[in-house]
Amino acid sequence: MVKNLPVNARDVRDLGSIPSPHNAFLLNLGLETLPLRMERHCYNAQKIAEYKKENSLPVLDAIREREKLAEISEKSSENMGRGNDRNTQ
Repeated sequence: MVKNLPVNARDVRDLGSIPSPHNAFLLNLGLETLPLRMERHCYNAQKIAEYKKENSLPVLDAIREREKLAEISEKSSENMGRGNDRNTQ
């Protein structure tokens, strides 16, 4: 049973209430191949992780680096505008 999903403005804009035949075809094609694509995506990710583990390559370095950059970005955005406001005297 398919549950009712909320429809937002983007969905209505992209699909409309009545999609064109070409858009319906592309949507159907994408949905038909989704399980196969996800299966292969997970398989490839697993193989990469196993290769990195076997060859002593750090698996999570990219994730850790991204988290560090996110922290730096948050800190800099918190301090943004402090002491630089020309209207404050």
